[in-house]
This record gives sequence, structure tokens and C-alpha cells, in this order.
Amino acid sequence: MEPENPWRPGRADPPGLETGPGGSAGLRPIGSFFEAIPFGRAHVLAALALFMAFVIESWEQLALVYVSGDLGDAFSIDTGRIGWVLSAVALGMIPGALVWGPVSDRIGRRAVCLWSLSAYGVIALASALSPNFTVLLVTRVLSGLAPAGICTVTFPYFLELLPSRMRGRAAVYLSIGWPIGVLAAVGVTQLLAGLGWHVVAIASALAGLWVFAIRAWVPESPYWLAAQNRHDEAAAVLRRRGSTSRTAPASPSSPPSGPAARWSCCVAGCCGSRC
Repeated sequence: MEPENPWRPGRADPPGLETGPGGSAGLRPIGSFFEAIPFGRAHVLAALALFMAFVIESWEQLALVYVSGDLGDAFSIDTGRIGWVLSAVALGMIPGALVWGPVSDRIGRRAVCLWSLSAYGVIALASALSPNFTVLLVTRVLSGLAPAGICTVTFPYFLELLPSRMRGRAAVYLSIGWPIGVLAAVGVTQLLAGLGWHVVAIASALAGLWVFAIRAWVPESPYWLAAQNRHDEAAAVLRRRGSTSRTAPASPSSPPSGPAARWSCCVAGCCGSRC
């Protein structure tokens, strides 16, 4: 009979592996590992990969704004329809955020990032090849729905991989990715504007290739693994992040359950000590 998952909302942190006296396997709250874990190269690479994913999400918001004139001429549409095309990404993000959050709790943070960014690359390329206004509008809505997965999980995922003492500052640094993405979109679209809106859309699609960096540098969240009773995998992730001791400080307070709750916790400023 499968053992009961010891982590439920309202209980202690999801457990991680610890070696007890005589080599026996025991469990202790996984959050305690992050109190003593050192910050190293593996953390830098994972943080960079997720930071850039957040930049890409921001980029898509403005990707076609500065080539909207050429877009209107190509499809012979008025300013009202151009406005619908430009706002379609935001419209797609609303249901996307509602869908991807529960999905990330079911299949994992890493899987959501990989599927979300991969789907975005394919859909953004399809939008560049749109034969008419209707197809363009639909692909733009989907271009918002797909990367909403990145937007939904990046903050909790980013913080779940870092030592506890760094989470407050790290949340601030990650936030900077949004204006950087906006500025990058302005710069690139100004550079490529003379080549037409198709080229700008294709450049946006190429950003989907960043999925390979996430696949190479970002492991699954050990919090999520432990919550699924995959303790060996959680312990392996912790070891690759520098955990060398099975003895750690006492468990921090129970983290909120789910991505939205963790994000609220971070806004409240408790990431560095409790989440």
C-alpha cells in the first residue's frame, strides 16, 4: 500500500532525506536544508535561466508595438483592429495564469517552464506566418496563454531553488527582468523595424530556444519533489546545490501552499526567513 504523502497544506514543510544513526533513512523538513546550503555556480546558472525566461515574457508584451504601422498595412486593418492584435497577448495571459498554476502543482515547475516556453516559440513563429487578421489574432492570444506558464511559476520556482537567506533580495533582482525585457523589446524592434513586422515576430519566436538553457541548468524544485514523495530526487537536487551535511538548523515556519500563496508571501517580505 502506498504511504500517505506527509505534506499537506497547513502541515510542516515537505520533507527531505536525512541519514539517521546507523545509516537509517529518516525524514526532516526540506526547508531546513536551505538554511545552511551555500550559494554556488549551480544557483547562478539556474537563476540566470529563469531570469531570462521572465525577460522573454516581458518582451512579448511590446514585441509588435513599434511595428504596428507595418502590421496594419500588411493586413489592411484600422487602428482599432491593430489595438486588438497588440492587446491579444494580455488577454491570453488571463486564462493562462489560471490554468498553468494548478498544472505546475500537478506536473512540476520545470515541466511547466519547458512546455510553456516551447509552446510560445512555436506559436510566435506561427503568428509570423499568419495569412489573415483572424489567424493573427488567434495566434497572438495563444502567444499570451502559452508563456503565462513562465509568468506564473517563475517567482516561486526561482525562490524554491535558492538558499533561504537570499530569497528576499533575489525576488527584487528577478523583478528587474520585466523592465529589462521591455527595453530589449524597444531596442530590437527599432533595429529590425525596417525589415517588417514578420522579422520582429520571428525574432520573438527564436527566444523560445532559451528552453534549452532551462533544460540544462534548472532542476525540478526540491520542494515539489518532496511533496510528491520523491525524496531521493529531492535529496539529489540538494546535493548538486551544495548540501553536504544531513544535519541542519531547525525547520523554518511552514511555507504557504501553491505558487500564488508563495508569491504573496514574497510581496509581504518574508521570503528570506520563512518561505
